[in-house]
Amino acid sequence: MMESVFIVAKYVGLVVIFAGLVQYTNYFIQLLLAAFQLAKSGRAAKVDALWRRYSDSAPPIAILVPAYNEEKTIVESLSSLMAIQYPNYEVIIINDGSSDATLEVLKDAFNLVETSKASCRDRQGKWWKSRCAERRYQRVPGTFVLLR
Repeated sequence: MMESVFIVAKYVGLVVIFAGLVQYTNYFIQLLLAAFQLAKSGRAAKVDALWRRYSDSAPPIAILVPAYNEEKTIVESLSSLMAIQYPNYEVIIINDGSSDATLEVLKDAFNLVETSKASCRDRQGKWWKSRCAERRYQRVPGTFVLLR
C-alpha cells in the first residue's frame, strides 16, 4: 500500500514539474515576442511620449534640495534630478551657509548665473522678496539661477 502512495506521489510531482516547465516556456516565448514587437515598432525609444502628450495637464512641481556641506555629492545628486522625465519642474538648491565649497562646485559644474538684487533692495517683507526672485528667475535664460 505504501509503495503505491509513493508511486502516485512521484507521478504527481513529475506532472507538476512538467506543467511548471510548460508555463515558464510560455512566459519566455511571450517575453521574446514582446521584445521583438517593441524593437519593431520603435516605441521603446519614446519613453517621454506620454509626458509630452499630457504636459499641459501636468502640474508644475518644485524640488527642494538641501545642500549644506554637500561639496562631494551635489553634482551627482543634481545631475540625477535633472534627468527626471517630467514636463514642468524646477530644482531649487538650498545652500544655507555651507562651510565647504558647495557653492563653487555648483557654479563650476553647471555654469550658474548670479543675478542682481539691486531692484529689490528697497523693498521689505517676504512677499516682495518672492516677487523679486520670480522676476529674476523669468529674466535669466537657462535652467539654473543662483539666488543668494
